Amino acid sequence: MSFLPPSSNHLNSAKIAKPLPFYMIHIPLQASKAFKFQENKTLGINDSYEEIESYVKKIRDWYPNGKYINNHTGSRFTSNDKAMSRLFKALDKYNFHFIDSRTTAKSYGKKYAKKYNIPYISRNIFLDNNQNFFYIQNQLQKAIKIAKKSGVAIAIGHPYAITLNVIKNSNHLFKDIDLIYLNAHPKLK
Repeated sequence: MSFLPPSSNHLNSAKIAKPLPFYMIHIPLQASKAFKFQENKTLGINDSYEEIESYVKKIRDWYPNGKYINNHTGSRFTSNDKAMSRLFKALDKYNFHFIDSRTTAKSYGKKYAKKYNIPYISRNIFLDNNQNFFYIQNQLQKAIKIAKKSGVAIAIGHPYAITLNVIKNSNHLFKDIDLIYLNAHPKLK
């Protein structure tokens, strides 16, 4: 699971995450102008290093055992070299590892993972851009095909009822693969 940081819309996210054996923090980053539903505290491309660092420090305080951060939206932010430089500097300071949700092919995540000498990990498949049972199951099958070919795949989905229903009713697809938490990813061992 990946939790949005506490805000008026997500008051208890840190409390819910605390007892879990593994979780990520889903940091809101600036999306393209077409995206209309921005979270209350979304980091923007014009935020200073001090603003970004202060927010990452709060995240560390809320999630003292958190290790991985992935981006919520962020196509504009992750495709901005200077913004990603500031973010990675703050993430490094507070010992977070960035997992790229790859909301854009133009992400600078790989560049800064290399600079900070951490493995670059990004999602392969979005499961539920279309909230249709057969679409989601097809996306799941694509992720499994990638995993079988390359040894691992990362699929990102939302806790929509339809997504959970697809996963629940797709056990037959998981026969030949092992489902693992991200922290067991081969690049992180």
